[in-house]
Amino acid sequence: MRAKEYLEINKNRIPCYNTVKSCVYDLYKLRRSYQDTQKYFDDRLFADSRYRVMTNNLNGSLNVDDFDLLENEIPISEVVSVRKDIMNAICNDKTFVYAYNILALGKCKYLNLHIVKVAEPWDISYNTPTLVDELCKLYKEDYPKDNLCDYLLEDFNKQFYENNYTKHKKGNDWWLSVFNKSYEIFDLLRINLDDPFEAKKFVTEFTHPDKHFVDAVVQIVTHMIATYEMKTGSENEQQQQERILMEQKLDIVSGLINLHFSDCECLQSDEMELQAKKLEECELENKRLKAEMAEMKERHRQEREQSKGMTNSQIALLTYYIFNALGLNFENSTKVDWAKFINAVSGRSENSMRDKFSFKFDNKQTIKDSEEVIAVMQELFPDIVQIIKNDINKVK
Repeated sequence: MRAKEYLEINKNRIPCYNTVKSCVYDLYKLRRSYQDTQKYFDDRLFADSRYRVMTNNLNGSLNVDDFDLLENEIPISEVVSVRKDIMNAICNDKTFVYAYNILALGKCKYLNLHIVKVAEPWDISYNTPTLVDELCKLYKEDYPKDNLCDYLLEDFNKQFYENNYTKHKKGNDWWLSVFNKSYEIFDLLRINLDDPFEAKKFVTEFTHPDKHFVDAVVQIVTHMIATYEMKTGSENEQQQQERILMEQKLDIVSGLINLHFSDCECLQSDEMELQAKKLEECELENKRLKAEMAEMKERHRQEREQSKGMTNSQIALLTYYIFNALGLNFENSTKVDWAKFINAVSGRSENSMRDKFSFKFDNKQTIKDSEEVIAVMQELFPDIVQIIKNDINKVK
């Protein structure tokens, strides 16, 4: 799934949607350049890291309210959530390889060491910009162009141009505008594909003073809908399901467009019924696939929580002891706030984490989890480790 499509589908579930969308669309323009992408993150998306360095240099005396944001820098109160939602938006779109790796490693100019490794980075090489270009071409995102010949490198575009050049008798600027507009409409159509009835309007309600221009654009977009293929050769199960779902929705849009123009041409009723029946079948299949995808995503989320790093119980114990050392406990704060904090930094479910804060310290599994926490904290927090060991000895 492309980042644009993810944002549109999930816009009601993203707290800082406008900010996240603005950042993702800015990053679209920088996808071929690691340096430009890193600069964008440094300038806008790491205020919390800059604050951490400054307050450390001042021995903790800098209050967050006295911290001045740079121009366009996202506030500390929002930036962690924004980074997380950008990561979610681009994690299945490898044209954002540089942005993904920066987020996966928490890499910024303010810290010599990574903040936290939240995911495995993708492979990059000297050939990465070329691979990004190839993916953009596959996704039909390689627009707008300044040279008509760049469009005519594709077989269909070249054939369509040659077959209609004499008919329309238009110059190169006209044809360049036709292809730029066609690619733009196809992009917008896919972004809004979650509602096929709205998506088809980008074609059926497209207007232009030049009727030949409209006809050419509609024909090109209709062909793109019918032939769009986004297999990358390295799909996982979820990506395969998303691709199938998109193909189903494109079929629905194609049928709706055909119905619209067929109606305009007074298509015979039996053919209309056939198209309507096909649409109904596609919609049913669409609903089935959406249900399967929702179930599969939840299963994958649970599997990721269980397979990556520490368990929820171990994270809860680690948080408990660190927070206690900082003076936080369940009398001056709530389990809900603790769970929200862990969700923000790790993505673990708030509900799952909240349940883990009910400790039974004499339980064998709790003792085992405590020993795992000791192994993780041994080097950095020896004083806290000693407290954990004392608690274990009390119940043994």
